[in-house]
Amino acid sequence: MPQAESGNSSAFSLQEKFRAGNVDAGEKVAFGYGIIHKERTYVYMQDDPCPYQIVVVGPINKQHKQYEYLILSNWARFPMIGLVRDLRKFYTDYKDQVETDLEKAGFMDDVTGSNPIHYADWSKCKKATPVNYLTNVLTDLFG
Repeated sequence: MPQAESGNSSAFSLQEKFRAGNVDAGEKVAFGYGIIHKERTYVYMQDDPCPYQIVVVGPINKQHKQYEYLILSNWARFPMIGLVRDLRKFYTDYKDQVETDLEKAGFMDDVTGSNPIHYADWSKCKKATPVNYLTNVLTDLFG
């Protein structure tokens, strides 16, 4: 069942359990997502590298000599991934203009649901460990 709908479009997440190589190999789980738009379905799997490309580049910070932000996407223009050097500065100086530019460039439309931008501060996340990863996989699989 789709998790999000907008007009003639739907998005869904998926999990694929498989054995790599042969039937006696260890079990693996792959994660992905799909988009159903009108008569077409597009499926993306984590194990199948998606050709992301840089679609928007922010200005270079004079002090750190790094870009303030950049936005990645793929040929389908969904999903969009933003990498931001300083989240507070992005919110105060760039957020509104970036959203306007993305809308003008067609990254926010009936496929993406008009406003696909969800902001997250990853600096507050727990450090990834094998135990955390396994716990997340089991939670995703069994609730």
